[in-house]
Amino acid sequence: MRSNTTRNLKSLKFPSIKRNRTSKEKAKRENPLSLFKRLKKKDNKLDNNDTSKGSFLQSIRGRVLIIFTVLIIILILMLVLTSTKMFSAQQALEKFTNVDIKEQMMVNQIATEIAQLANAEQSYIITGKQNYMASYKKYKDSTITHIKQLTETYKNRPEESQKLQSIDQFFTTYLGYSERVIKIRDEQV
Repeated sequence: MRSNTTRNLKSLKFPSIKRNRTSKEKAKRENPLSLFKRLKKKDNKLDNNDTSKGSFLQSIRGRVLIIFTVLIIILILMLVLTSTKMFSAQQALEKFTNVDIKEQMMVNQIATEIAQLANAEQSYIITGKQNYMASYKKYKDSTITHIKQLTETYKNRPEESQKLQSIDQFFTTYLGYSERVIKIRDEQV
């Protein structure tokens, strides 16, 4: 079948294109195997010099060694970065537990004392018993002391200091109102 198609194509007689070839092109065309022989000789030279630096880096063993070395360096760098981040996180946690929690506990203590102060005031106004008046004075003095301590703690922090000043103003206003109510209660008895 193939021979039939070749005969048919030859019988068509296509015009031939003539071209002048250089001597190099003729040599390449005449001896195509010589190219492969040259490449083979070069490969043999590379195989014979396995101890050279270039062939080691080009071999699979050399590439694998380089890749694993790079991976080990990356892992060591990640370890160093992670440990520094862990150290800074640990310091932040210590600051949080040692400083911030104590400050929050003082704020919560002030809130508790103000609630107990209001409860003692209301109990004294309703019943007139002196033990409630003693509790009122105790909570009042304790709250004032804790507010002064927090003011000293927040001296270098303007935002917290401003909030504490507004709390102190409200507390002072409350105490003035409370003292007037207790005074009125004492005068009626």
